[in-house]
Amino acid sequence: MHFSPLSSSAVILIATLSNAAPVTTIIPGVNITSTNAAAENLIPNSWFLVYTNGTSDADFNNHIQKIHTKLGKTPSSTFNLNGFKAILMDTDATGLAQIGTDAVIDHVEYNVQMSLDPMLAASAVTKKTSPAPIKNSNQLNAPWGLSRISHKNLGKYTDYLYDSSACDGTVAYVLDTGIMDTDIEGHGTHCAGIVIGEESGVCKFGEAVAVKHISTPSKRAKLHKSVQTISIAGPYSPMLNALVNAVVLGGMPVVVSAGNQGADASDYSPGSALDSMTTGAIDQNDNRPNWSNWGPSVYIFAPGVDIESTWITCDTCYLTQSGTSMAAPHMAGLAMYFMAKENLVIPMTVIQAVIGAASVGLVGNPQGSYNKIGYNADGA
Repeated sequence: MHFSPLSSSAVILIATLSNAAPVTTIIPGVNITSTNAAAENLIPNSWFLVYTNGTSDADFNNHIQKIHTKLGKTPSSTFNLNGFKAILMDTDATGLAQIGTDAVIDHVEYNVQMSLDPMLAASAVTKKTSPAPIKNSNQLNAPWGLSRISHKNLGKYTDYLYDSSACDGTVAYVLDTGIMDTDIEGHGTHCAGIVIGEESGVCKFGEAVAVKHISTPSKRAKLHKSVQTISIAGPYSPMLNALVNAVVLGGMPVVVSAGNQGADASDYSPGSALDSMTTGAIDQNDNRPNWSNWGPSVYIFAPGVDIESTWITCDTCYLTQSGTSMAAPHMAGLAMYFMAKENLVIPMTVIQAVIGAASVGLVGNPQGSYNKIGYNADGA
């Protein structure tokens, strides 16, 4: 596997979360409205100011200068991605009141700590003989998830059929806990292994890069066919959704897990982002498990129950886990697969190719989701 860690810390998403669909609320003691004042896990004295669509760079910079003049400090972080603009301000309610309202501010969101969806039903760690790279187009005794995405219909398959040239020159940016030696929790390593693992991966000759926050494609990313995968689901956040949409607009498809709450994915972020490829989970019988989120925001399903992939305890260690966190990397791998095979670069074209090739009408209990299962169109 080709892992390129960029961060050694556990992921802290630069975004905010709320408990439900957006509700405009007056922040106590401050004459500014917020979309997530009822959120849990609020970070004290930390706020996101989200700017209106169409705010020019000049107006954005001028407003930041006004804040500096009023408070004597600048934002902790700024975001300016393909029309999306926001800042993170660390100040108390008095400081926020001094900033006041302004026509360029669309809304304010509290800064809220979020965490990864837990992986479900873990097995014991197993060791395998270090595999030689699989260079042919038929992996025997493959993990069931790989077999499933290379067969159009449900069956008792044990092989993974694929185009051995697909995925060359592709990169997955894995927003997670890190990969291998930079990962102390294992979640990111498991997800990355589903994308590019020699035995467990969809794209065996792709590369995975560990990242810790959502960002627009870098200069390096633009030299490759790249996908960003996010196995995380928190309560609805307009800002987080807008940020994901901005990344897609900037040239990188974003694949997101639907979440493990057993609820409507439209109430969670970033899975409710309009331009993300939000992925639900299926089991070995093509049924949606009751914990997999559902609804019109879920565009496609992929294997997410009892998925074997790489683990952090050794280079040849594997662990079996369940969750939509496992489903999304399957689809990220398929996105890379189609990008390389069909020479696709425009994000929505990539997503349309993946969804267009999918098996239709086979998901048990999709509950208002799009009834499609990822398929590489090269299998049986």
